[in-house]
Amino acid sequence: RKLRIDNALHMMVTNFPSDEDRKSALVSSLASAVETFFLTDHVVDEQDEVASDRKKGGNPKHIRIQSAPVIAERDVFGVENHAQSSDNIVPISKKKRMSVAVRNERVQLLEDDREEELHSSTFKPSRPKKRIAASKKSVFDNPLLKIVFFSGTTYILHLAASSAITIQGDYAMLLFFTFFCVGKFVFHPQFEDSTTVTTPPPAIINKLSKMKSSQKRGVSFHRNIVQNKSVALIRKSMSIANGTALIDFDEDEDEDEGTLESPLRYFPANGDPLVDLNCYSEPDAEAFHVRGANYLVDKKKVTSGPFIFPIRGVDLFLTDDCPEDIGRNSGILGGALRKKPTFIINFRLPWGNFICYFEIPSKFLPFLSKRYDPSFSGELPSMDSMSGAERATCKYLMGDDEHKKQTFKFIPKVIIGPWIVKSIVGSTPAIMGNKLPINYVYKPGEPSVGKAPYLEADLDIVASAAARKILAVCRSQTQSLTLDLGFTIQGTAEDELPEQMLFGARIHGLDPLHAPLLPHMPEIKN
Repeated sequence: RKLRIDNALHMMVTNFPSDEDRKSALVSSLASAVETFFLTDHVVDEQDEVASDRKKGGNPKHIRIQSAPVIAERDVFGVENHAQSSDNIVPISKKKRMSVAVRNERVQLLEDDREEELHSSTFKPSRPKKRIAASKKSVFDNPLLKIVFFSGTTYILHLAASSAITIQGDYAMLLFFTFFCVGKFVFHPQFEDSTTVTTPPPAIINKLSKMKSSQKRGVSFHRNIVQNKSVALIRKSMSIANGTALIDFDEDEDEDEGTLESPLRYFPANGDPLVDLNCYSEPDAEAFHVRGANYLVDKKKVTSGPFIFPIRGVDLFLTDDCPEDIGRNSGILGGALRKKPTFIINFRLPWGNFICYFEIPSKFLPFLSKRYDPSFSGELPSMDSMSGAERATCKYLMGDDEHKKQTFKFIPKVIIGPWIVKSIVGSTPAIMGNKLPINYVYKPGEPSVGKAPYLEADLDIVASAAARKILAVCRSQTQSLTLDLGFTIQGTAEDELPEQMLFGARIHGLDPLHAPLLPHMPEIKN
């Protein structure tokens, strides 16, 4: 971002109009606007004496402003008539900022305050209490009183043995409640207000010792895993609105926690969706309803047949770049991406990339090459023996980006999750190209080096207001969600029906905080 801004400013300065060019009213107006932009809000530093005044108890209001560096007119605007005037440029307005020394001092003060708070108030309760000293003697400590109490109780029980008492139920409950309250007050330890703070239990002390090392490094997130750079990235965009952490740390949690593997684990055959998290599987295609053979007439939907493209795997990586053409990264899918022809769905999230991989059957590869490979000169296989959904898939692969935009359909479904998430996500099919930008990338195969081709669809989630709304609701519930992601090609003609699910993935309880960083991305060659 800084480089782009610097390049833009450099372009403005080096191409600033000369006096000859400024004879035009339009150019002169534009030049004046640029001059105003450069001369407004010049930043000047406060004097470093503020730090010493604070230490001496002086009044920091009297701050001497250090003059801005002298900037020649030619250096800012590149005006040719600089030799005619030696006056320095006077800014229209100035903005003060703390000097480097003051900023460093404040950072140090914050670190000191954080360390002091860690020792003094981390475990201080709002109303501290202490137990009454155990050395206080009870009235029953006197042996004589014990004998009197025992004798009296025995006599009362002897009299009661020859009597019969009938009591109504409501009075019995009242007496029981009274005895319960009296017993709780007499025999339970009492508390009184005090400024003394009890010593934290060993488990809390253990947590405190783990937190000290993080606090000394200036980290405020209360778990040792913040040493991992991935958590630092995720914290910026995946915090709950009320400021609490996404994950509570356990008392017995190890300091060194592993990250998710690439690709994610396949969900076990007899797995528990509430226990086996951070997994993926292929959902049942029949759970999705698609357009039937006569949909153009009766508008009826039917259960789908099996997926046309089988699933290969799922990845989740953290990055602040969220790149397109993720397929050029040799580290994704455990390094096995180019072993088979693959269709990649790359969800570009605000904090990372969520990627699904599906194998492209060999009978569809000629149609893919026909669209993207200029050197393709072979004959296309006949589509007469194909089903309607397979013909729609072939047309989709051969079609241009506009055709893909109008036919690529997404069907989400929340299998396990809170009601609010189910209501927000829903299960209504949506044409993806109408909801958010999609960029397609194709890389041909390289048989000589054993590399298969891939087609990638980059879905920019951030660009869609609806997608951002869904993501905001789901981001704090990812560990409790089991979510189906289904994709199909919309049949718009009779020979493209009935529809059939193209591919799909089921996600079981993702934990983004443990996702690995995206492997290094190679530069794109122009």
